[in-house]
Amino acid sequence: MKATLLIVVVAVAGCANHPLPNSQTASERFSTLGGGERRIAREFYDFGSGDAIKRLFWAQRRMQEQVHGDTSDAQPTR
Repeated sequence: MKATLLIVVVAVAGCANHPLPNSQTASERFSTLGGGERRIAREFYDFGSGDAIKRLFWAQRRMQEQVHGDTSDAQPTR
């Protein structure tokens, strides 16, 4: 038990001396990209945003269906 605790303490203490690779904010990392990389990153962001909006829309629809019992416009299957 003490050996396990010692290993965990040493591992955590070792991490404190080295910054994590993702310690930059998204805007800081975006600012270091080149032109082509920025275009690709922007496209991925836009795709992710659109997907998040769709998930939010369908979650709200499911909540409305549960409250009102409306199943006339069910979510299309993929």
